[in-house]
Formats: sequence, structure tokens, C-alpha cells
Amino acid sequence: MATRVSGVSVTWGGTQIEQVSSATLDLVREMPVARTARWTLDLGEVTLPAFTRTALPESQYGVRARLVITAQNDQGAATSSTFTVFDADCVYLGAEVRGELNGVWQFDHRFKVMDTVGVSTAYPS
Repeated sequence: MATRVSGVSVTWGGTQIEQVSSATLDLVREMPVARTARWTLDLGEVTLPAFTRTALPESQYGVRARLVITAQNDQGAATSSTFTVFDADCVYLGAEVRGELNGVWQFDHRFKVMDTVGVSTAYPS
């Protein structure tokens, strides 16, 4: 059964990213670094187009924090719960800014997925 995209909440480092219009989770990984290892340097990227840049100013470039995307699970009228779509540490790569004449500005916030979870430092090592 398909799950409707509704009631989506996006936080990065505990800060709500507002006015997110869609999400692209490119979690295709590169080949493992060794024949006997299941680890790779590239775990994918997440792109979050939004209509505002307030929560993620340019000064956050290179900072690592936990990115959490949740959505409403409205499979039945009697139940209303949320489920986690994505939860991982990510480094903020910045935003691609675009706008069309007579349209609105859109900020495509891009994140690099990391293999750390809740580490003490905000900067990748």
C-alpha cells in the first residue's frame, strides 16, 4: 500500500527546516573499499528544496549534525502516528539557489550522508 507524503517534519541538529517542498534521498553507495569490507566513503546525498533559507544559513557549511525526516502514517482513520523516513548524521554542503521570473526563490539544501551517529563534534574528521 502506498504511503501519502503528508505531515512531513525535517530537522537538522534539532533545528526545524521550514517550508520544505520535497525531498530527494540519493542513498546509492559506491563500491566497498575492500573485498571483505562492507564500508564505503560515499554513502549518498540528501537534497531538500525549501522556500526559505533561515534555518540553514551559509555559515553552516561543513557542519555535521543529525538529519531526521519523519512523516505522518495515515494508513487508517483510527490511527495517526509518525514514522521515520530518514535518520543519519549529515554534513551540510550548502544550497543551490534558483528562481524563475514571477515565481519564488527555492533553496535546494544539500547534505552528504556520514557513517557516524551522534558523535560529539559538529565537524567531520
